[in-house]
Amino acid sequence: MLTQIPEARLVPEASHGSEDRLVRLMNDYERPLYNFLLALLRDADAALDCTQDTFLRAYEQMNRGKEIKAAWLYTVARNRAMDEFRRRRRTEPDIETLEHLPAVTRSSEDRLAVEAAMSQLSEGDREVLYLFDVAGFKTDEIGTMLGVRGSAIRQRLSRARARFRLAYGVEL
Repeated sequence: MLTQIPEARLVPEASHGSEDRLVRLMNDYERPLYNFLLALLRDADAALDCTQDTFLRAYEQMNRGKEIKAAWLYTVARNRAMDEFRRRRRTEPDIETLEHLPAVTRSSEDRLAVEAAMSQLSEGDREVLYLFDVAGFKTDEIGTMLGVRGSAIRQRLSRARARFRLAYGVEL
């Protein structure tokens, strides 16, 4: 005679801990990762898909007993965004998504000027500026994420800021 096993026992004990850790990870990083991907991809739906994929990969890693850190999450998210770029071969920014970017200035007029200047920058410039100025990573951490030295990131950051100032209309 077969007895029915309660559904909760069908899930291995290790995955319960992974699920709890995933929930905590999502509470801490879902919005910042989404904003990061939105700044890179300029497409709300694609940013949401990439965010979900990032957390799916984090869950898989947690089930393998790996510890997940913020730099790892941002690296996976960035790689997923690069996959999306390759898949879509997108070159033109989507003006509609500019409305969904996080506000970085006080007035809506200033915010629109910043968003317009950011849209003129290359994907690499937007990425470095976002990771440093918005997400708050150090240049060495960004270098680790992107697979380059911290000194190269400092150089990229300096150049990206100069190009931003030029696009924004601030004289150097």
